[in-house]
Amino acid sequence: MDKKHSLKDTGCKKCKCALILNDLNLKLNLGVTAKERAKKQTVLVTAKISFPRLPLACKSGKISDAICYYTLIQKIKEFCKDKKFTLIENLGMQLFVLIKKNIFKNCKLSLRVAKQYPLKELPQSVFEISD
Repeated sequence: MDKKHSLKDTGCKKCKCALILNDLNLKLNLGVTAKERAKKQTVLVTAKISFPRLPLACKSGKISDAICYYTLIQKIKEFCKDKKFTLIENLGMQLFVLIKKNIFKNCKLSLRVAKQYPLKELPQSVFEISD
C-alpha cells in the first residue's frame, strides 16, 4: 500500500515533540578569576525547545513555520562574542533569556551549559535551567 498520510491521519495531532540543539560547541571566556577568563574555554550548550503541539513546519516543510536553529545559533555566538562570564550559572541564565526571546511564545525551554574540564580531575561541570 502506497497511501499518503497527513499528520492528522497518523494520530500525531497530539504528539509531543521538541527541537534539540545538542552540544553546541562554544569557545568563550569563562572563569572566576581574571587569569581563568583570559583564556577561551570550551562550553557545550544543549537547548531543548518543547512544542505544545506539532509545529506547522512538520506539515508545510517551510522554514518560515519553524524555529531556524542556524539563526538561533548565530544569535548565541554573537551574544557570547567578546564577553567574559564568571560562572556557568550566569552564562546559563543569560542564554536562557536570549533563547526564550527567539522562540515561539508557547514553547518550553530546557537549557544545559557544560564547562569542559573546569578542574583537571573533573571532566565537566553542568548548569541546567528550564521553565
